[in-house]
Amino acid sequence: MSKKQKVVSVRLHFDMEKSLKESPPNYPAGVHFKKRIVVSRKQIDWDPRYQPKAGICDLQNSIRIRISYAEHGFDYTQPVQIVTPSTTSSREFEGIGGFQRNAAQDDLGWETTIVDVVEFDSPLIRRIFSFETNHIFSPRVGNTKIDIIKGVESAISTGEIDRSSDQEIKNFIDKAAADFSITERNNVFNTIRKGYSAFKNMIPMDSVRADKKAKVMDLQFGFNKNGDVDGYGYMAGVQAGGKTRFYDVLEKSLENDGEPVVLTGFIPDPKPTTLKSQRKVWMKYFEKHQEMLIKIVAQTMGMSEDNVRAKQKWNPFKFGGFLPQDVTPQGQNQVEKETTRVDSEGRSLQ
Repeated sequence: MSKKQKVVSVRLHFDMEKSLKESPPNYPAGVHFKKRIVVSRKQIDWDPRYQPKAGICDLQNSIRIRISYAEHGFDYTQPVQIVTPSTTSSREFEGIGGFQRNAAQDDLGWETTIVDVVEFDSPLIRRIFSFETNHIFSPRVGNTKIDIIKGVESAISTGEIDRSSDQEIKNFIDKAAADFSITERNNVFNTIRKGYSAFKNMIPMDSVRADKKAKVMDLQFGFNKNGDVDGYGYMAGVQAGGKTRFYDVLEKSLENDGEPVVLTGFIPDPKPTTLKSQRKVWMKYFEKHQEMLIKIVAQTMGMSEDNVRAKQKWNPFKFGGFLPQDVTPQGQNQVEKETTRVDSEGRSLQ
């Protein structure tokens, strides 16, 4: 008997009574159970746009589930896959929970499966619930940090969560990542805040995002990682990159015949009321880098700092301005306030 024939026989013997007894429907507020049915899998749309997990095509996960099905059969003790009546698809249902199981069933050639049909009070409840269905139950695969972050970002972009409200974001994380530790949930929140400021007119930055922005703006970053741009440069966050960046600039400049290295600044967590002052603090650290070099030379040569400063012919530190982070709409055309590199006052360097 072929593998597919074996699967069909399993399909023919789905025991609805046993399923309802060993895994009765149990849904949180805002999720309304309609019925449990055996349904043709062709009637369910498992399109990625309904999937909360970032790793929808995780081959290893679907293989693990496929092996579980093959070795142990259908597990009636576990919650079934979940669908909702379709509103955006030509198929009868949209998949809500069980994407990895669906991939495993594809591999095994299943024609039918058991699902619960549910409805939701709001799109946000639906989004949160899609994560709750992945709270680590065999043969399912739990949510990852990346999955939760994707869900929060999607909820913010659709207006289901107020980006300015830390509490709304934390409430989402607490529900969607209930099987995470408190530390893990706090890490998720902090990661979200790196990408989504509480202020719509502020663009937060970290080193990865700053490098990507530099690439788009045709700036040099990672010393010389932008092959389309001449010269050398780094994106530098708080304290103008700190002691590590100070050493990097000295070393790289010396290795390249004294060519200056451009430091372009960014503020990790800008706020409308403090962005200017944060940039000025950054400038003080940049100037401190330059002064430190003078102090080192003065101490080495037994000269006064003023004497070194007067005779200085080499300065490896070059200020490249700040990345645009204030996108407050301006004027009748609502043009973003900052679109080019700016000085500490927010004035364009171009």
